[in-house]
Amino acid sequence: LGFPVFSAGVCIKGTAKIAPGSINKPIRISDVTIEPGDVVRGDSDGVVVIKYNDIDAVISKAEKIVDKEIEVLKKIKAGHSTLDIYKFNAQSNYTFKKVEQ
Repeated sequence: LGFPVFSAGVCIKGTAKIAPGSINKPIRISDVTIEPGDVVRGDSDGVVVIKYNDIDAVISKAEKIVDKEIEVLKKIKAGHSTLDIYKFNAQSNYTFKKVEQ
């Protein structure tokens, strides 16, 4: 079918549908409860559930992270080292030299 599937195991109970399903009801997967309206997003790194009431705050924080990463990439392209960008040199006893290209 061409869509990703995330699973910790397989459970095949059969193809008979004895009871009707339900829509817009909470479900529980392991220790996570997913409510109607929550956002579920998965990729090869894992799956995350964002509660409906938290969506705006999560989007805002994610946009700030993306903006910061864009600035870091600009500094790297300008020749700065990640050690300097993240101020790791101040915490290290090592001295690093910039390699000219």
